[in-house]
Order: sequence, then C-alpha cells, then structure tokens
Amino acid sequence: MRFTSVGRALIAPVLAAVLLSGCAGGSRPELPPASAGGTSRETPSEEYIIGPMDQLNIFVWRNAELSTKVQVRPDGRITVPLINDMPAVGKTPAMLADDLKYALGEYIKDPIVSVIVENFSGTFSQQVRIVGATEKPASIPF
Repeated sequence: MRFTSVGRALIAPVLAAVLLSGCAGGSRPELPPASAGGTSRETPSEEYIIGPMDQLNIFVWRNAELSTKVQVRPDGRITVPLINDMPAVGKTPAMLADDLKYALGEYIKDPIVSVIVENFSGTFSQQVRIVGATEKPASIPF
C-alpha cells in the first residue's frame, strides 16, 4: 500500500517533466535578415487575357479620331479605324497595344497606343458557369 502511494507520487512529477521537455525545442532555425527596403509590392502572377465580349478603350495619343471604344466580337476580333479587323482574344492589353502600334505605324509616325479593359467577360477559363436547376443560367467572370 505504501508502495502504491509512493509510485503515484513519483509518476506525476516524472510525467510532468517528460511533457515539459517536449516543449523545449533544441536548436531553432535562423530567420533570414529583414530587408532594409521595407515590404516589397507583390505582382499578380497572371496578366489579364482579353476575351470575347470585353469592352476595350483604345487610346491613340494626339489622334482623337483614332481613339475609340470597342467590344470584342464573339469571333475574337475588333474593328478600329484605319486597321479594320484585328484579332484581340488571347492577348494581354499590352500585347494588343503593341499590335495596334505596329499596324498604325503605316499611317502615323511613332504612334503611342494604350488599351484599357473597361468591362470584361474574360476567356472561357476565367468564367464561372451557373447551370442546372436555376431560373437563369449564366456565365459570370471572376
């Protein structure tokens, strides 16, 4: 009987020591030094890709008559003054601006072109489809 009470008295401190020794980590990994420049701005991993039905604002500097707002047609092309039809789907706004700059270079000396996406639908992979038992099936850009 005496052995049982002594055993219980020893088990509690030994168990506490074992549990606390697990909390004491040995060597800790070193953290990298902090940069003096502050936090760096994160850039998005993907650029927006123009898709059908997107609304684009095309601005040609010093040529207001060539600046226009266009909607990308379902066939993926846009129509702009002097150039007629040009493919737009699958390109970033910067890529489309470069293509327009090259095409307008035949008519204007050193054109400066910018493309701004005003209202977007996105490519097929950038849309969520609502189908099934719903009143209004739809495609929603995300």
